[in-house]
Amino acid sequence: MPALDVVRRIWDVWEVRDMEAVIALMNPNVVHDVSHYPDWGDGPIHEGVGPALSSLGDWLGHWRAHRQDLLRMEEDGDRVLVVVHQTGQQEGVPKDEEIGVLFFVGPDDLIAKWEQGWTVLLDALDHLTDDQLHATVTIRGQAWEVHEALQRSLAHTAYHAGQIVYIAKSLRGAKWNFLSIPPGKSDAYNAKPEMDRPAAHAAAVKGAKSAV
Repeated sequence: MPALDVVRRIWDVWEVRDMEAVIALMNPNVVHDVSHYPDWGDGPIHEGVGPALSSLGDWLGHWRAHRQDLLRMEEDGDRVLVVVHQTGQQEGVPKDEEIGVLFFVGPDDLIAKWEQGWTVLLDALDHLTDDQLHATVTIRGQAWEVHEALQRSLAHTAYHAGQIVYIAKSLRGAKWNFLSIPPGKSDAYNAKPEMDRPAAHAAAVKGAKSAV
């Protein structure tokens, strides 16, 4: 979907203050940044879905005391500048100004690129032999044995997976579906552990996702 169409959809629900719809539209595949700009600026200020939503929330709180009229939207690649005429009072001072809110929109094929990257890794692992585990590979100018490089990559991936889960959980709030054992449910799970194996856990996560 073109960046301009994405932002138009978000703006429509933002104007009626439908925050659930705003959050639903602002996912990692769509919007990475919302910032206040006097001009286009050189780069994003609030990167990531969480900071973007926080920034948007700040603006919603500020804008409740003002009137905004949408003037135009300007598209430049994956960036869309929403230009608004704002009037009202701020601490007794009349406001009559033109402001810009800049949206950074991610590529539609983000998930496809994610899958492509994992396919490259998994295909390489399928062909890896025990004898190759002590071969040397170079990462950022440093020599690593293959088994060390795999452990390094595993730890790095787990770190970013944790970041993704943290952001997703904060956005979903009470609607969050736990990916493992919910708080207070350890005894019940231990009586019937069914998700210890990777395949079983993956199936459970997919089932929870389809139920959302």
